[in-house]
Amino acid sequence: MNKHLLILTLALCCGTACLAQKMYFPQEKNADCNGAILMTDSVFGPTVPPEGHGQSLEIQKNKMRDMFTFEREHNTLWYSFEAMYSTELTLDIIAIDSVDDFDFLLFKHDGSEDFCDKIKRGEIKPARTNMAKNRSDQKGLTGLSTDAEVEYMPSGPGNPYSKSIFVQQGDKFLLVVDNYSKGGKGHMLHVHYAGYPKPKAILKLTVIDKVTRKPVKSAVEVLIVNDDQNIKDEVLHSVSDSSKYKIVLDPGINYDINCNAKGYFFFSRHLNEDKVKNDIKMVAKLTKVVVGEKLTLQNINFHENSSKLLNSSIASLDNLISFMEHNKTVTIEVQGHVNAPNRKNSKEMNEVSELRAKSVHLYLIKRNIQEARLVYKGYGNKEMTYPQPANATQELANRRVDILITGL
Repeated sequence: MNKHLLILTLALCCGTACLAQKMYFPQEKNADCNGAILMTDSVFGPTVPPEGHGQSLEIQKNKMRDMFTFEREHNTLWYSFEAMYSTELTLDIIAIDSVDDFDFLLFKHDGSEDFCDKIKRGEIKPARTNMAKNRSDQKGLTGLSTDAEVEYMPSGPGNPYSKSIFVQQGDKFLLVVDNYSKGGKGHMLHVHYAGYPKPKAILKLTVIDKVTRKPVKSAVEVLIVNDDQNIKDEVLHSVSDSSKYKIVLDPGINYDINCNAKGYFFFSRHLNEDKVKNDIKMVAKLTKVVVGEKLTLQNINFHENSSKLLNSSIASLDNLISFMEHNKTVTIEVQGHVNAPNRKNSKEMNEVSELRAKSVHLYLIKRNIQEARLVYKGYGNKEMTYPQPANATQELANRRVDILITGL
C-alpha cells in the first residue's frame, strides 16, 4: 500500500470513525492570515473550512500556473505553528472527502509584525507550495514528503507532494490551505518530525545490601544534570519505600541517580546521555554505615580560588542531607582537601581546605542539620588521593571533600 494511502486509512478510519468525531468549525477570521489558527500539537482536525477567503483577500491577481502562489484565494484556512524539533519536517493534508482538491502555501515567518501584510503585497516567497491537481490514486492527499523532489509545484498535473523541509526548533511557519471548490468537507493536518518523538528508555533499578545481597528499601531521586555548573540540577523523580523501581527517562539527557536508606551510605551514579538510548538495568549496592569509614562527596565544586560553592554542587550536598535525615543519630566530620603536589603543606593550604569544608558545614546547618552532629577540618595537601596527579581528573580527585563517620 502506498504510504500516503496508509496514512489516510489510519487517519480517516475507513471514512467513518474520524467522521464520527467532533468536527472543528473555524471562524471566519481563521480564513485570514492575521486570524491563523495556532497549532499546539502535530495533529489538527478534522476541520470544516469556511466558504470564501475571509475578510481579507491576501492572495489574488496572480498568473495561472505560478509555482509560488495561488492564482487567488478561494476557500481558505490559515494555520500557524512552531517547529517542535530541529529535524526534517513532513506534512500530510488529508481531505475528508477524497474529491476535494486542496492546495497549500507554507511560509517561514521572519519575525516581523507586518508579515501578513508582506504576504499580501507579494513580498514573501513561500518555503514550499503545491497546487497540483487532485489525483484519484492519491485520494485527496497533499503535503510534504521525503520522496518528493521539487519544492514548488504549480497548478495542473503533478505530484501532490512537495519536498520535505529541514527546520530548527522554534522556527515559526504560516500555512494556508485552499480548496478550489465550495462546499468541501474539510481536512486534517498531520505534521511529522523525522526521528521524533524519540523512544523513551526504561531504567530498571534494584537496591541491595552490598554484603548480604538482600533487597533494601530506599529513597530514590533522579536528577537532570545541567551542563552549566552555575545552574542547579532539576529533580525528575523522587520516590521511596521500595527496593525495585522502573523509571522512564528521555534520551539525550545526562542524569544522576541517587539512593538513600537508613543505616547505609548513600549511592550515587551518573548516567551519560550516550547510555540513555536503550533500557538500562542498574543495581545499587549500599554499604552499611560504620564508624571510621570515609565517603568522598562527588561533584563538589568551588569557584576558582574561592570557598564559594558552585550550584552544580547542590545535588551532592542534598544527597548528604538526605543521608543525614535518614540516619538521625549519625555524626560526621567534614574534611577539606586541596591539590598541591610537590609542595610542602602550608598554613595557606590548610586555610583554603578548611574554608571549603566550612562551606559544606554551613550549608548543612542552613538546611536544618543539627550543628552538634557536625565538625569540620581542613587537611591541606596531606591526604591527596594522587600525590603525583597525571591528569586533570586526578587533580580534581585531590581537590575534594570527604565525610568521616565519627559516631552512630
